[in-house]
Amino acid sequence: MYIISFTSKVKRIVKKMNTREVKEFNTFLDIAEIDPFNKILKTHKLSGDLKNCYAARLNYSDRVVFFIEEENSLIVIDTGSHDEVY
Repeated sequence: MYIISFTSKVKRIVKKMNTREVKEFNTFLDIAEIDPFNKILKTHKLSGDLKNCYAARLNYSDRVVFFIEEENSLIVIDTGSHDEVY
């Protein structure tokens, strides 16, 4: 089990999400809490400025960017469309 926390930026973004986006985000949280590398999420390692981070898919266009601080601590640092988070 992973302990999931959020940056203040992500908290502000989530407050502005519509119902569908919240549902997709919560589905991500439920799956990532158990295994952030589950095939359903299509998690992949990033490069460049985000080289220590991973991204997972919420849907076709939306992503969640996070990093794993310790073995069981996952910190979500951004979420939004592909163009917004990269």
